[in-house]
Amino acid sequence: MENITTPPSVTDHPVQTPLAVTGGHVLPWVLVLGMALLLSGGVLMLRRRRNGAA
Repeated sequence: MENITTPPSVTDHPVQTPLAVTGGHVLPWVLVLGMALLLSGGVLMLRRRRNGAA
């Protein structure tokens, strides 16, 4: 029986840590985008109400 040697676990292109996106980086962006959508929706609703009443 022939032994199979595994290749070394090194990639040619290692991940650049500043470019890597982790869960810790995604959550603040999701919260900021959610708040921005809520605020912009509220502004649009207020503008429609003011224009409709005038």
